[in-house]
Amino acid sequence: MTLRVVVRSPAETDLIESALFLAEDNPAAAQRFLDEAEKAFARLAEFPEIGTPRNGLRPGARGLGTVAGAWF
Repeated sequence: MTLRVVVRSPAETDLIESALFLAEDNPAAAQRFLDEAEKAFARLAEFPEIGTPRNGLRPGARGLGTVAGAWF
């Protein structure tokens, strides 16, 4: 069963601001960043037990680091 990943408003704002910053110098990198975020969200939805517990954020929350070092 695939669950739904909720991207809260502050997180969505962070993603957009990061992508806009990247796009200033490298629009392709900004798109790759957003694509990788979407892939990470899809992996978390399909396999909710993967990732590192992030209970400091919210009980039951999990995070998934990417190769680039960004956490989702």
